[in-house]
Amino acid sequence: MSAFRKIVAAPLGPMWHTPAVRSPRVPAFLSFVVLLAALGAGCGHGAAAARGAGAPSHGGASLASGGHGAAAGGPGTLAGAGAGAVVVGTPLGAGALEVHFIDVGQGDSALVLVPGGQVVLIDAGDTDAGPAVVTELRAAGVKAIDLFVWTHPHADHIGGAMAVLDAFEVRRVLDSGYPHTTATYKALLERVKAKGIAYEVARAGRDLDAGGGAVLHVLGPPEPLLSGTRSDPNANSVVLRLEYGAASVLFAGDAEAETEDKLLAAGAPLRADVLKVAHHGSRYATGAGLLAKVAPAVAVVSVGAGNSYGHPAPETLDRLTATGARVLRTDLAGTVLLRTDGTTIEVSALRVAEAIRLAAGPRGPPGAHAGAGPRPGPAPGPGPALGPGPVPAPGGGPAVATAVAAAPGPGGPSIAAPAAGRLLDLNRATAAELETLPGIGPAKAAAIVADRTAAGPFRSVEDLARVKGVGPKTLEKLRPLVTVGAAPPGP
Repeated sequence: MSAFRKIVAAPLGPMWHTPAVRSPRVPAFLSFVVLLAALGAGCGHGAAAARGAGAPSHGGASLASGGHGAAAGGPGTLAGAGAGAVVVGTPLGAGALEVHFIDVGQGDSALVLVPGGQVVLIDAGDTDAGPAVVTELRAAGVKAIDLFVWTHPHADHIGGAMAVLDAFEVRRVLDSGYPHTTATYKALLERVKAKGIAYEVARAGRDLDAGGGAVLHVLGPPEPLLSGTRSDPNANSVVLRLEYGAASVLFAGDAEAETEDKLLAAGAPLRADVLKVAHHGSRYATGAGLLAKVAPAVAVVSVGAGNSYGHPAPETLDRLTATGARVLRTDLAGTVLLRTDGTTIEVSALRVAEAIRLAAGPRGPPGAHAGAGPRPGPAPGPGPALGPGPVPAPGGGPAVATAVAAAPGPGGPSIAAPAAGRLLDLNRATAAELETLPGIGPAKAAAIVADRTAAGPFRSVEDLARVKGVGPKTLEKLRPLVTVGAAPPGP
């Protein structure tokens, strides 16, 4: 029998005794979308719809509703608000759970808002990121935090925690318990004690009832703690699996290969729709064995632009791409927002003019979609096409529906992945669109975008040869699929 059975069936006593109060709000970056939609009403984008009585009580406007500034239109239409696409269809409603993967640069922080009113914060970035985390939480209407998880005592995960402790009532802290002697960690422990905050050490095998039907499964660290690894603090990260209905998210902290081996050997319930990639995409984690069990449809990498560690590692991105997962990086996409009603999952990002909508639940073993080439063209049927149309999920499971906004975003117009008979413009395509091309994974797509930003627009398809990793064979595959148009207008 797996050690990861349900141990706690009822709420964890005082941890959830009074749900933290959250004021109605629209997340900070989505408020900008609402503003753009309102300003664009006279330009054919439609007027922004006001939040209705059916909006979630915690202020989380559905990506499928007018709460994010959706333009008027029937099911299957798109609202081009500029800063992000909105899938218009069946609203998720007030029972939706939210996860905000906050862009904190080279670090980690994720905010979980449970429909019952509970608030969970997982890490808080480094010291410089503390104020940004506080701002994000306030924009989300957070007044108090029911559970504050410190996955491990490294500064890029707990450095911003002091600002959070000073700004909000925190009811309980869940820590890895790995002994650490840094001044930052010691100061945090002292502040927790001085404030009388309940403190608990996480160990694998425990379940926390988060209320509202959400459960946090504690998968790591093990007992006894791992030792002799490449990085023991990382290897003993708190690993959590959030479950809400059929939807699930795996938060891997800064887990190492040894952590993954331990999880696999213990038979931990690893399958998840969305994976928060371990250790900012380090090459020392997110192995093929783990990915085979997780089979994620979406992978989020929390990472800082131009970091000195080389995160995310190209080989890690290649492994993620091989699973068929859509990869979202906070250095490129900004803060990532997930909403789910337990049946459907919607994912959007600040700087990506595309929203991902998928059915929650198992998708079978990954890899079936890997190497499938460009995604299918627009789906047939009445009404406007939804960009590239349904994308087969890993393992042949439920389709991942995507939609691309027609209006230009902050970096210029966004174009759907190449449909049949349509060429992808190298000077306008986003990194996500470039990833759909044969032989171009996330790393090469990012390199193409970086090259045209630094060296100027491509004047011919042959100019791709100046991008590291794009050789003659790749060029031969790309020539029939791409074109070079005028560069998008500057800001």
